[in-house]
Amino acid sequence: MSSSEDAPLLTGGVFLKDRWEVLRKIGRGGFGEIYKAKDHDTGERCAIKAESAVSSKQVLKMEVVVLKRLQSCSPHICILLGCGRTDRINYMVMSLLGPNLSELRKQQPNQKFSLSTTLRVGVQVIAAVRAMHNCGFLHRDIKPSNFAIGASSVTKQTCYMLDFGLARQYVTPTGEIRAPETGGRVPWDRQIRFNQRPPV
Repeated sequence: MSSSEDAPLLTGGVFLKDRWEVLRKIGRGGFGEIYKAKDHDTGERCAIKAESAVSSKQVLKMEVVVLKRLQSCSPHICILLGCGRTDRINYMVMSLLGPNLSELRKQQPNQKFSLSTTLRVGVQVIAAVRAMHNCGFLHRDIKPSNFAIGASSVTKQTCYMLDFGLARQYVTPTGEIRAPETGGRVPWDRQIRFNQRPPV
């Protein structure tokens, strides 16, 4: 566990752009790490998602592009506060969220949501997916761990969509449906008629 690949990308006390102070690591995904941070311009807590600048798999650039486009599309999209890079990492700063749906389900009796909770969550998830499709993007990684509730007393009843690193724009700037990519296996979410918008 002492190799450079196992070392954290950021450490507590580090500042990014003299504004965001890294507090501690709170998660790790397939493409990077998540840190809790403090925004010294506002005093609020936030989250930083970081990936290695030399990794062969870099997805944050796409995630930032998608998040910027989605900011005004839905109240179920987390807020992008900033982004940047250093000689070691690419990073983006976003609103701090609470536990994801997978974590929340495991905390419930019998590891199941009640029917009423399932329906309330389902309505918000569908609204988030619909908004993303209406903005011309496919998420391509829909799963419970990519939806989380808000972290504050005001937002804890709101479900937010996360992780846009695999997203793809399926509508061109002129409004045409893009043709599927060629080569390899076609993922299930592209096995649709490309002369129509995907169903929600």
